[in-house]
Amino acid sequence: MKKLKNILLILYLIFLTLILIVTFYFKFCFTNETIEEMYFYATNGVTHADAGVFLVAVGDCIIFFLIVLGILISLYFNVLINKKIFLNIKLGKKKKVRKQIYPLNFFLKHRGISLIITTIVMLLISFINMDGIKFTKDNIQTSTFIEDNYVTPKKENIIFKKKKNLILIFAESFETTLFSKEEGGEWKYNVMPEMFKLLNEEGSIYFASDDKVGGVNTLFATTWTTASIVANTTGLPFKIPIDDNKYHSDDFMKGAYALGDVLKDNEYYNEVISAAKTSFGGLQEYYTKHGNYNIIDNRNVKKYDKTYNKEDKSSWGMNDKYLFEIAKQRLEEISNKNEPFNLNLITIDTHANDEYIGKYSETKYKTKNENAYATSSKLIYEFVNYVKKQPYYKDTTIVILGDHPSMHKSIYKNISKSRRLRYNVIINSEKEPINTKNRVFTALDMYPTILSSIGADIKDDRLGLGVNLFSDKETLSEKYGLEKINNEIPKRSIFYNDEILGTDYAKFLLKNKDRH
Repeated sequence: MKKLKNILLILYLIFLTLILIVTFYFKFCFTNETIEEMYFYATNGVTHADAGVFLVAVGDCIIFFLIVLGILISLYFNVLINKKIFLNIKLGKKKKVRKQIYPLNFFLKHRGISLIITTIVMLLISFINMDGIKFTKDNIQTSTFIEDNYVTPKKENIIFKKKKNLILIFAESFETTLFSKEEGGEWKYNVMPEMFKLLNEEGSIYFASDDKVGGVNTLFATTWTTASIVANTTGLPFKIPIDDNKYHSDDFMKGAYALGDVLKDNEYYNEVISAAKTSFGGLQEYYTKHGNYNIIDNRNVKKYDKTYNKEDKSSWGMNDKYLFEIAKQRLEEISNKNEPFNLNLITIDTHANDEYIGKYSETKYKTKNENAYATSSKLIYEFVNYVKKQPYYKDTTIVILGDHPSMHKSIYKNISKSRRLRYNVIINSEKEPINTKNRVFTALDMYPTILSSIGADIKDDRLGLGVNLFSDKETLSEKYGLEKINNEIPKRSIFYNDEILGTDYAKFLLKNKDRH
């Protein structure tokens, strides 16, 4: 019986240690992410990622894990040192105090009480470490900010004077940080010279948060891939209740009227090609529900290209080089349809902590991170130049957006969060902007901006919570300030839960009755 109790105690200590280590890992490796974002990743398709992704995390944490677990086991079992250790303390010339410092008898004699104390302390540290206090406060408070500022996108609000094709590229973790300081970035040198060059080429338009190249500002619930794609294409933050239910719903954000919906209703053909599996993070349901996209990822790509093989794969699905190769093949076909097309491409090679380095990758930099970005920069630039030479280009707009800031902490630890700005460029736009510099804008504003760039006139230049950046209208970030919006959006929104999530929110409540 005693042996069984000891085994159960060790298993419990391992469990507590795992919780603590995981929260520290998220805190240090995913600086910009909140508890909601991390939970979303953990419960929405993370099992679809390759085992190599998890091995990287294990490698980063194993030493810390063993140290913490070793300390706990030594306290409860006295297994590391057989003899007792004492500390002699002199109190004046004659008086001495002798204290046993190992093993600590309290842990050995009073396991039950000490285990309760240990559990409370470790869970409290983990809770605080993941900003649990702020999360709890936000979910108790109610805000009408979204309801007060939301402009419902309707067909009659969006009129196409011309229907240009759209190629929309979501570039994994692309930041303007990686440009040199002289060019407006935060690096000693330019890691992505092709992407910088693209900003300044004829026919290119980019919006800046400063007078140089600073890009899209960070906003709550828009800073991981699914949330970013949702924000950029609906003008809404991606606010889901934390719940064991994985958000893989056929009614994914039912109340949103997304970019794909708009284009489908205007007789566009919608397709998305993702380097990562779209089963990760609910993207498959989102693209199906909002625009009925034809979805291509590594699970079905052989249907379109029988030559796909292991050289074309990465830990998340397919690598970026192959992504653009299959994109070229698909463009040859869909550009010949008797309808305008919308092709979304989602890259992956620059994903933090498990960047892909293949035979085609750059090797001129010391770090894997820099080489991955340098390679992806070249691949995107070569693809854009390929498109520019095609007959359909004259009727096509290309939009490239960094989906979120990199989740690396160690690499960007000396860079202010306010300077972790996302890349954006619009090529061959149908419209010209009034002002592109010193704007305060977020991913929410890209929704009406993208539509405007392909020829749509938008009533009052507002859709969702976004403002058309081609216009002279003030964005919500310019009107209220980023700090206020980042304080209001995390709070509970009855309008968002009822009108955007709809019946899915009721399902969340049924799964977790004690949640608001």
